[in-house]
Amino acid sequence: MLNKDYMMRLIEIMMKALARISLLVEEKKYLDALNVVTETGKVMTGLDFKMFDYLSDAELLNMIKSRDGLYKGKFLVLGELLAKEGELHFLNNDADKALKSLIKSISFYIDGIDENESIVLKDYIPKIEKAIESLSEYDLPVNIRQKLIRYYEITGQYSKADNIIFEIIGERKPEIYVQAYEFYNKLLMKSEEELNNGDFSIEEAKDSLSEIKIFKI
Repeated sequence: MLNKDYMMRLIEIMMKALARISLLVEEKKYLDALNVVTETGKVMTGLDFKMFDYLSDAELLNMIKSRDGLYKGKFLVLGELLAKEGELHFLNNDADKALKSLIKSISFYIDGIDENESIVLKDYIPKIEKAIESLSEYDLPVNIRQKLIRYYEITGQYSKADNIIFEIIGERKPEIYVQAYEFYNKLLMKSEEELNNGDFSIEEAKDSLSEIKIFKI
């Protein structure tokens, strides 16, 4: 569960940072705006935010999780901060850094989601969708696409999850097969109406489950 008071404090810090960044962007002071991102990240995490440039998303997530028992809320807000960092890198004509920031943003967002916190989830869905859309033309790492499968499952976008599974199942990694197998079996326990709402059906779930079995390792 998320601590709502803690979450509100993080959001307040974020809102103040976004206000400062917005003013700097209007003046085209993109490097100064990126410095605000770095300062805000340090306030939120107690870490040198420049570490986010060279550590992987998995390393960063584990580091923050080990330091903070209320990490889920922090992951969500850091996801938003990283997305803003990505936007600023694009404005500063640095597509490589923008891509790295946005990929980490998606990773943080999805790890921060708690499907039992429907209000928080509703608030963050548009932000997550925007980050995903900004990367729609890029070939994302397999581990990020695995996280997207989880995100689409939580948000009821079953057809999109199915599409990603068949994009990566050929990697023949046991963890991908297990994730896919569990996903389709959970879908088979849902009603036809629930699946239809996610642009899917029981028959499609059965067919997909049969198709992935050739990739079992």
